[in-house]
Amino acid sequence: MARPRLSVCLITYNLAWFLRHVLANVEDVADEIVVLDSFSTDGTAELLAAHPKVRLTQRPFRDYGSQKNALFEQARGDWILNLDQDELLGDGLRAALPHLVGSRRLTHYKLPRYWVLSGPPWRHVDSEAHYPDWCLRLFRNQPAFRFAPDQVVHHHFPRVGRGPGRKSRAGHIFHFDFVLKDRAARVAKYENYMARDPRSANTHRMELYEEHDFRCRPCRESLTLPGLEAEGWWRHPDPTP
Repeated sequence: MARPRLSVCLITYNLAWFLRHVLANVEDVADEIVVLDSFSTDGTAELLAAHPKVRLTQRPFRDYGSQKNALFEQARGDWILNLDQDELLGDGLRAALPHLVGSRRLTHYKLPRYWVLSGPPWRHVDSEAHYPDWCLRLFRNQPAFRFAPDQVVHHHFPRVGRGPGRKSRAGHIFHFDFVLKDRAARVAKYENYMARDPRSANTHRMELYEEHDFRCRPCRESLTLPGLEAEGWWRHPDPTP
């Protein structure tokens, strides 16, 4: 039986300096890296096009659901790992992926996610809303795993037709939204999301972690990657395209 192929999929816009880390983080576990870019102006497309595993297309951004669906349609792998452009895979998750996609029965996995606050050493927001924040991000490349057209911001797959899945504690996604955006940027993001989808106010409010009852906890999983050794590395992004 042939080894299942994994497509790492992400949509991008103007975050070239961080995407260098994303590519380095996933290139060894992905059979292909499928990217849909919204006509970035910071060298993102040039960076991605130069990588041997990347298949790049561009499309104007309309909403998250349709953009992600267009991205998934480009994937050729048996499984899809859906990432955001500000996320990295923990060492445990990277090591576990071949085993996870080797399942003959399961169709999808929910993965826990750290909302990173600082590091290294990595620390995350621990609140009822933010952890473990189970996300359905690893799934078979099947029509059942496409988003409904009315999901313009936060998107969820229809429950009908998914097949059997489970939560995996093998490793985490590390989400860097809180360290890449200051408070003003996160307030603006929250307000934009509220204007687009006021029904999901509680989910949007996750951006404003300071308003939650939270603790800053050490991440129990390691994330090792050249370029991330110094604390505060995100404050000095490489300006070159």
